[in-house]
Amino acid sequence: MTYWSDFIGKLERLYVLPTTQAGMEQLARKGLALVGALLLLLAGWLIARRLSAAAVRVLKRKRVELTLTLFLGGVIKVAVWLLAVYLAAALLAIPVSPLVAAVGGGAFGLTLALQGTISNYGAGVVLVLARPFRVGDTISVAGCSGVVRAIRISVTELITAEGELTSIPNKKIIGEVVVNSFPNKLVTGALTIPNTYDPEQVIRSVSAALTGTNGVLAAPALTVGVDQFLPAAMVISYRCWVPAERYVELRYAANLAVYHAVKDLRAAQPFLTP
Repeated sequence: MTYWSDFIGKLERLYVLPTTQAGMEQLARKGLALVGALLLLLAGWLIARRLSAAAVRVLKRKRVELTLTLFLGGVIKVAVWLLAVYLAAALLAIPVSPLVAAVGGGAFGLTLALQGTISNYGAGVVLVLARPFRVGDTISVAGCSGVVRAIRISVTELITAEGELTSIPNKKIIGEVVVNSFPNKLVTGALTIPNTYDPEQVIRSVSAALTGTNGVLAAPALTVGVDQFLPAAMVISYRCWVPAERYVELRYAANLAVYHAVKDLRAAQPFLTP
């Protein structure tokens, strides 16, 4: 309260004028200074908008991430506007040093209160610059998995295989292991067959069934093979890639195709014991 009382008192002393001719001349000078300050603020506002728009255009041409582009454009606009406010205050002979100190103290307290949010903003800038993943990639990080829908300054949004929206604070991503499978996702499965089955024939049948499943990608190539041997059986494993946005649907379709392939194989060779 003491600071603000002194500040207001200084303003009153600056603008309380005597009714003499000298006072009127001083009033005219201060009126001109006030007009100049207003023009300076207007010019600063216009220049801030122009510089911000120009910076955004340049960054877009350089193919900088849109989120970072808009963020930097906003920073430029605020910085130029604050400079105009500072110059206008100096033109009006308003003491700005105590005000700057007060604003700095308030900003420090605000920084402590919002340190989590600020950490997210800093992490978001790092993600945009480093680009460990992009919109449309399929990632697994911080116990979550899904297709990246948006990379914002504070959070990264994922669409899970169930169609749910997951928002991860960016500070949770920095320093974590990020698994990026790009637009696709891996489907894995296994089936146990008796030792009386011919494993090569089973592998051919399973491969053909997966290849014929609509939506299973030809590249990266699918793989099918003997995974392990049991006392009276063997485990055949398969791996294929599908578009991430259809992961659940195509995983079910692939498993069903494998089931029918083994079922048809058993029907064609009834001498094989299940």
